[in-house]
Amino acid sequence: MPWDATTLNWVMTDCFIHASDLHLDQAIGAVGRLADYEDDIARHLALEARGALESLVDLAIDRSASFVVLAGDIFHDAKAVPAVQLHFYDQLRRLADEKIPVFICHGNHDPLHEGFRRTGNLPDEVHVFENKNPMPPPKTVPLRSGHGSVAVSGLSFSQRYEEENLALRFHDLEPVDVPHIAVLHADLEGHTGHKAYAPCSLSDLREAPVDYWALGHIHLRAVEDLGPGRYAAYCGNLQGRHFKDSECHPKGALVVPISEHGIGEPEFVACDRVRFVKSDVTVDADQEIADVLREARDEAERVGNDAGDRPVVWSLRLEGWFSNTSELRDAFKYSKNDHWHVEIRDLLNGGGLAEFHDKDVKNPLSVDELVAAGGFPAELVGATKEENEVGTKIDELVADLLASVKEQFDYDEAARTEIARLTFENLRLFLAGNDG
Repeated sequence: MPWDATTLNWVMTDCFIHASDLHLDQAIGAVGRLADYEDDIARHLALEARGALESLVDLAIDRSASFVVLAGDIFHDAKAVPAVQLHFYDQLRRLADEKIPVFICHGNHDPLHEGFRRTGNLPDEVHVFENKNPMPPPKTVPLRSGHGSVAVSGLSFSQRYEEENLALRFHDLEPVDVPHIAVLHADLEGHTGHKAYAPCSLSDLREAPVDYWALGHIHLRAVEDLGPGRYAAYCGNLQGRHFKDSECHPKGALVVPISEHGIGEPEFVACDRVRFVKSDVTVDADQEIADVLREARDEAERVGNDAGDRPVVWSLRLEGWFSNTSELRDAFKYSKNDHWHVEIRDLLNGGGLAEFHDKDVKNPLSVDELVAAGGFPAELVGATKEENEVGTKIDELVADLLASVKEQFDYDEAARTEIARLTFENLRLFLAGNDG
């Protein structure tokens, strides 16, 4: 049944949970080399990742949260498959059984338009902030208890490509003398990496009669201080799913304190069950293969420890110098009988090395040594050492230098020497990276 108020069992210092961007029906991204370990490892990881929602509910129950807000993109597709929706509803019922209300707004991935079909019925304790045409003002739901009250307002997307600054619609809310929480999927100015749906500025948020903006859309966690007892926050997504930079961090939710003095600083708590991590390991020219493998192993151990007991889907990038890059590449190839890869899987809590990149490892040979090796390097270096052609080009570059750059050299010949040095150094780097 519809409702506008819920009685809460508050203590003097209370909290609520802010989560967003669950993308429950989105598959785990490509697992690369992990497919060599076992045929269905992607399926196992997907089942593990599904548990992030259960971790979120566990968090709300363990912290005796007064309510939970979900700030959009619950589903990755507005036509979320029934099985995913039913799993979501099962977890909502766990919260309902604990008398924990849930407030939901929808975002660009799951807008409330005609194509959205809900499977089953939501528990009575769940409130969805609707959006219709014409768009209504944000709805406010008061929550009352013997110790105090709060108000929760929100607005959902009705279309995927929402261009309106929806935050401005909250400016018309009636000011209240209790903590006021707003739930919105939006793109806050200055946070890059996502399309600008419902774009807004920090001043747009600050000028609304809202104490805490529970935002969704940006997958990187961020907390903005709006003044004493006021915050705007992105909690990030609940579970990383691929190697995009914004996905390779601990993922979870924010626990937001409420007291008789207002809103406290949010606390991040990880809820992810699978972690995507990217690492860089530097290779030195005087190292042996065994040294590089040992450093990579130590990095895997660190990554696995940081992830707790979560399986880690790992991307490793080598950079630096090594005399035989082909041999180095072969050392990292997977073999089921390879003790190193078995140990790496154990260190990564059952995950493993999914991506390996070595294009930033260069051959440390000098230009003369590359020429002595013959073939393409010798021909290319020989061509660039043609005095007439290369010398003329360098003279032209010196002549065209900005005055501010020329001031850094005592005379033109010094500039010419430096340009020649950089030319051959970059040539050496190019050849080193193209030795097969």
